Amino acid sequence: MLNRNVSIWVLFAALMAFAFGSSFGWSLQPSNLPKHGETSEQSKQETSHHNPLKLFWDWTTRDAVSFYTFVLAIFTGVLGATAIVQIRHLRTANEIARVTAEAARFNAEAARLNAEALIDAERAHLHAVIKQSNLQQALQAAVWYPNSPQMDDGFISNRPAVEFCLKNLGKTPAILREASYQIVQGDVFQKTFEYRIGSIVDPIIDGGAETAPPTPCSLETLFTVGDSRTVLNGKRPLFFYGYATFETAFGRRYEYRWRYVNSGVCWLLDHYEEFEKGGQPQG
Repeated sequence: MLNRNVSIWVLFAALMAFAFGSSFGWSLQPSNLPKHGETSEQSKQETSHHNPLKLFWDWTTRDAVSFYTFVLAIFTGVLGATAIVQIRHLRTANEIARVTAEAARFNAEAARLNAEALIDAERAHLHAVIKQSNLQQALQAAVWYPNSPQMDDGFISNRPAVEFCLKNLGKTPAILREASYQIVQGDVFQKTFEYRIGSIVDPIIDGGAETAPPTPCSLETLFTVGDSRTVLNGKRPLFFYGYATFETAFGRRYEYRWRYVNSGVCWLLDHYEEFEKGGQPQG
């Protein structure tokens, strides 16, 4: 591109030098006064009509205005050609810049996703693990009195309870900030639960480790023989649920939620989720 521009300006300079020299030479031409031997000069001029260079030279020296107009037209054409070439190169450069910017954005997004994937693979992930449950003893009265409605209002002192821990399934430590856990009896299709603030047993959980000793959690409302029967027949199951807010080694805060359900056989993990604080829980 630079060589083309230099060539164009060299050509323009040559044309201007030629025009200047022609005009200077024309200014030095003697006046057309009749002289002796004019007839012989005219005969020489007639013989030069067939010489294109001579004709062009005569035209440039005797009709300078037309020649200047011709040079100006050439100069305008050169400028127009230069503008076209410049516009073409500018459009090419603009397209290259656009493609480069898109590639840079793509690379930046790919780098961000790779970093997020690395953080997600290395950061802490919590999971609630039930270590022990007294469910068999708590529901024993319903087994003893299967057809005794008069016993339904009898209270059971051994209310449903579990011992659980929070296990860090990630590779880096988790720092617990807040926790809530409880057992309730509810409807089969119940999905909305109230949370309360609980105690934090072990504030720091290393990667692969779990809270110790296991944390106890029991049903706080009264539990009757009739309640135990509705658990066994699946009409009103037990729910053990909670959440834990924790920070990772990467300075981010997450919330983990879980929910177990029991219909008289065993505790089954019904729902769990983990989301960064500021995000929206799924349920």
